[in-house]
Amino acid sequence: MTSSSTSTGASAADADFIIPIETKYVYVTARSVPREMLLMTGDCPICKSALGQPCVKCTSSMDECPVVVGVCGHIFHQHCLEQWLQGTCPLCRNPWQQERIVQQN
Repeated sequence: MTSSSTSTGASAADADFIIPIETKYVYVTARSVPREMLLMTGDCPICKSALGQPCVKCTSSMDECPVVVGVCGHIFHQHCLEQWLQGTCPLCRNPWQQERIVQQN
């Protein structure tokens, strides 16, 4: 009985050891995406159209339908924002101050 309790005690101790796991490495290639291009992935909150496409009321090409970013960080089609006559950001209602125009390459 002593030997069986010892072997049972040994198996209980053996249950606490860690089994090593083989590690696999995966190599991927990533390219940097300019921040300006990431801005073009959303929708204009005013017209709900994609920022990378002309606005709903605009029939011109993207070169003539620029995207603008406010100091508050919100992004709109310039034509949509110009139609917003309140002089505030349509999302946060802070006074609108244009930070920059996003240029596409």
